[in-house]
Amino acid sequence: SAASDVYKRQIQNKEKAEVTIINYRKNGEAYDAQIQIYPLFDEQGNHTNFISLQRDVSETTQRNAEILNQQKRFRAIVDTLPDQLFVLKTDGTVIEFYSPNKSLLLLPEHEIIGTNLNNFLDAKEAEAHMHCIKVTAAGGVVEPYQYSLEFSTGTMFFEARYASLGGDQILAVIRNITKEKKSEIERNRQSIYYQIISDFTSKFILVDSDRLNNLIQDFLQEIGQFFGVDRSYIFEFNEEEDIMTNTFEWCAADVEPQKEYLQALPCSLSLIHISEPTRQAEI
Repeated sequence: SAASDVYKRQIQNKEKAEVTIINYRKNGEAYDAQIQIYPLFDEQGNHTNFISLQRDVSETTQRNAEILNQQKRFRAIVDTLPDQLFVLKTDGTVIEFYSPNKSLLLLPEHEIIGTNLNNFLDAKEAEAHMHCIKVTAAGGVVEPYQYSLEFSTGTMFFEARYASLGGDQILAVIRNITKEKKSEIERNRQSIYYQIISDFTSKFILVDSDRLNNLIQDFLQEIGQFFGVDRSYIFEFNEEEDIMTNTFEWCAADVEPQKEYLQALPCSLSLIHISEPTRQAEI
């Protein structure tokens, strides 16, 4: 083996040599033996002999093997996690990190270790994370901290959990919760939309004819602002004459009304071509 070749070469060169081999006791039991060879020289520097020392290192070998296996198991577990792991000093400096998705890193990989949170998070986020680190380091418990970051692909959401590793080290587990957060936002948005529809449905049932037009205008404004559009409107369709007429219109601030241009139009026309290219919602 390569180790044996090195060992032999060291002896040939009259150098100190060390090797670990499997040896056997008188009863046939195998054990790990560490052999150290020291060259001996006379007063003139001439090589005269070797001295050999041997010791049983089975326990050390076994312990090292167990540590290696534990490290392998830990790495296997870590490799299956979707989370980012950061080991930080209590001053916010990154000591170690693991990220299965390199596109989520805010700095090039080789620049992260040794960098402080203040160097790659904005002041507000860095302050929030440092608060969590300080509370955790002092033996306190902090709730998972949720935050958002801007990437070239859009806004992404994360949840940070902190745990003390003892001394001046803190473990931060960062989970990407973008999918869950966007689903939550969409559910809340739908809930608000359905509430708007429900509220106005009740009002339409009870409204008298004198206030109907005003209520329709209020409804268009509410819908327009909810969707964040420039214009929302209602068209009345006359099937017999095959025409459509804009009867109600709401416009956002600084948006020019188009209602007067959208009267008695052929139903075959596309609304995109008969109005300016602004964001709009048709009711």
